[in-house]
Amino acid sequence: MRDILNIIWIEIIKIKNKQRFTAVILAAIYTFLFQKYFIQNPNHIYIYVFIGMIFSFILSKNFPKNIDKKFYKRLFINLSIWIFIGFISILITDFGFICGFIGLFLSTGEKSSKDEFSFKDYAWRQFKKNKIALVSLYILIGLIFMALFAPYLANDAPLYAEYQECEDCEPITIYPAYELERHKRSTEISIEKKREIIQEVENLGLSEEEAKNTIQEKIDQAKAELMPKLIHPITKEKISYAKIDWKKWADKEWINNVTWAPITYSPGTHDLINSDYKHPNKYKNYDKLKNQLEIAYNKKDKSLIVEIEDKMEKEQKYISYNNDDKPDGDTISIPNRYRHVLGTGPGGRDLASGIIHGTRISLYIGIFSMGIAALIGIILGALAGFFADDRLKMRRIKYYFTIIGLFFGIYYGYGTRKYIISDSFSNEASSSWEILLTILIIIGCIIAFRLLSRIITNKWLNQEISIPVDSFVSRGIELLNSIPRLLLIITVSAVMKEKSLVIIFVIIGLTSWTGIARFTRAELLRIRNLEYVQASTALGFSSVRTIFKHALPNALAPVFVSIAFGIASAILIESSLSFLNIGVPAEAVTWGSLLNLGREYPEAWWLIMYPGFAIFITITVYNMIAEASRDALDPKLKN
Repeated sequence: MRDILNIIWIEIIKIKNKQRFTAVILAAIYTFLFQKYFIQNPNHIYIYVFIGMIFSFILSKNFPKNIDKKFYKRLFINLSIWIFIGFISILITDFGFICGFIGLFLSTGEKSSKDEFSFKDYAWRQFKKNKIALVSLYILIGLIFMALFAPYLANDAPLYAEYQECEDCEPITIYPAYELERHKRSTEISIEKKREIIQEVENLGLSEEEAKNTIQEKIDQAKAELMPKLIHPITKEKISYAKIDWKKWADKEWINNVTWAPITYSPGTHDLINSDYKHPNKYKNYDKLKNQLEIAYNKKDKSLIVEIEDKMEKEQKYISYNNDDKPDGDTISIPNRYRHVLGTGPGGRDLASGIIHGTRISLYIGIFSMGIAALIGIILGALAGFFADDRLKMRRIKYYFTIIGLFFGIYYGYGTRKYIISDSFSNEASSSWEILLTILIIIGCIIAFRLLSRIITNKWLNQEISIPVDSFVSRGIELLNSIPRLLLIITVSAVMKEKSLVIIFVIIGLTSWTGIARFTRAELLRIRNLEYVQASTALGFSSVRTIFKHALPNALAPVFVSIAFGIASAILIESSLSFLNIGVPAEAVTWGSLLNLGREYPEAWWLIMYPGFAIFITITVYNMIAEASRDALDPKLKN
């Protein structure tokens, strides 16, 4: 340990740039203070500090050679803005400290002069000329804002309230919506507690499906017990935030000065009194109809009674606890602040809340699935375009062992672990780790066999041969394109043991890379013959450096357009799967699942109109942005 510390100290002494050393120290202090005192998250705090120091060390390499007052001014402004954004971001993530490093990144590097041509500025000017695309961009920004802050736009719990534990106690300020959101993303029960719950459920002798649901319910209950609690004014019991009926507490004035979210329902909340498809515009007349019903009963007019009761059933209602004469609640016309603005579904779920939270799921699937597709497509397309079928030379034994290593990697990475991977999809964090572990096993097997090939010294096996990279990639693209993508996704989703959003975006990503690969391949076939790429090869730079540092950055313009189109396509596929009730968990509220409810009861037009409009707007926005980006990045493609 002492030797390691000495090596680290020697490396620190070797740092000649005082600005870089200062940046690293300040980054460590900033990250420590941000996480410990602002986020109030001491868990793994030194890991965060280490990550902050690494970020700062890397970014400080881009400091301009001549540091002047303008640089410090720009640095101060950018850091102030992005650290402020980081403070706001704690509403949705515990990694807000990264925003400070974004500000540092934007401040580093030499700024181009106004007279110098900038292709980015030119492309932005061309993009702005398309007014429809510009409006689409603003709509997309609004959708992203809605997705990020969905828990604060639609939530059962108030955003702000004052709670008084006893009559003589000082009121305390609470932020229930924020506390619930923070604990949902960060609260985990111990492994021992999970094992105890599993053992308890196994002793009940339930079926596999029932046992799974029961285990999940008990885990959710255990997590709820770890959340903040308030003392019930009557029973004096401590109640978790997750179990409090906040509307009832507000009616009884157990909490005061309440500020509600714009939509006062969470997507999973069942407002049972407003179940069975309540119309969005029928919410004012319940009290009037209740008086008319009383008159009809006095007149004993049965037909009128039936007619009024039918109208009352279709009205939105609310159980109020303001009336002390009715401690169990009084059914009244629903107040405006609790109204279901877009109506409800069969179980009383609020449609507006479902659409708001469905935005998060749709953008999440679109962006992450195309992230996977872009990673695969860009790498394979770049290799196919640069090397073609004759440029990549490799020893015959190394080539054979690479293929053998790939098969072993797939076997040990997926074949022997497929049940573990399938079970892990019930937990998003666990599934991400299992997927990463599978990739690492495949890469490890390939590297191991390539190293093993050095042992064999046979003359024929050590002869260099050309690897037909382009043929492999092109035949793979043709094979995947020959299978209807939606049918392939439906088939794979149907046979998976677990229903999970992670499965959906992984499948979409693994089947959507072909278009990106073809664009990248075509660009690299053109760029590889240009002078600067040939100069890079002549100077002895490695193929990896030539591809990824010199050739690929100049080939990505059409790829970004393809990615934008792909995101729209991925959202449409996810909505189709949700509509068909395939692959998406039953508890997940998506635009497609809301449309599916409308199919069951066509008279509830709002369940078809509003989710369908949301899907239409989102897909249209992405398509408009993609078309305008294509015209801006490559004017030759303009009609």
